[in-house]
Amino acid sequence: ADVFVYGKTNELFVADGYFNHRIVVFDAETGKFKRAWGAYGKKPDDSYKFPARAQLIAGDPPPQFNNPVHAVLVSNDDLVYVADRTNNRLQVFHTDGTFVTEKSIAKNTLQQEGTVHNFVFSPDKEQRFLYVLDGSNKAIRVLNRQTLDTVVNIGGHAGHNAREFFHAHSFAVDSKGNLFIGEVNDGMRYY
Repeated sequence: ADVFVYGKTNELFVADGYFNHRIVVFDAETGKFKRAWGAYGKKPDDSYKFPARAQLIAGDPPPQFNNPVHAVLVSNDDLVYVADRTNNRLQVFHTDGTFVTEKSIAKNTLQQEGTVHNFVFSPDKEQRFLYVLDGSNKAIRVLNRQTLDTVVNIGGHAGHNAREFFHAHSFAVDSKGNLFIGEVNDGMRYY
């Protein structure tokens, strides 16, 4: 679903998430497999049976990544951010796969497509903010990256007008902090 080339170690981080449920790391030059992990840094179990959606969001956090593991980013301070879209959460790891923390994003969202579709870091050297694209709720959630607390929400309405999103899917930021969003399906626009 997504890839990130981590320059410090020349590794390719792969969000292997539409049929598998894991992060896979390869040597970016040779393509040699280096390591892989699932939710909480544990061995992925693709046979895990998830409960019905209503039970999933009401119960304990699932022990496995759901389908899809939709995005992966590595920060300047060597933390790996993983979008566990259908589980309405993101998880943070060290680059070796050791679990650090997780954050639910609109945990009670019932839509099957989930909330954490994609994310980007703010362009400052410290990457103080994590911008999370919440596709189900048509919002951008700006998080303080150190605490993962929400600073502000943008949008939250479906549509084709300003500050409205139809089916936001991809996300990028430039060096000035301008956000670029691509829509899929009937959205058919970028902004």
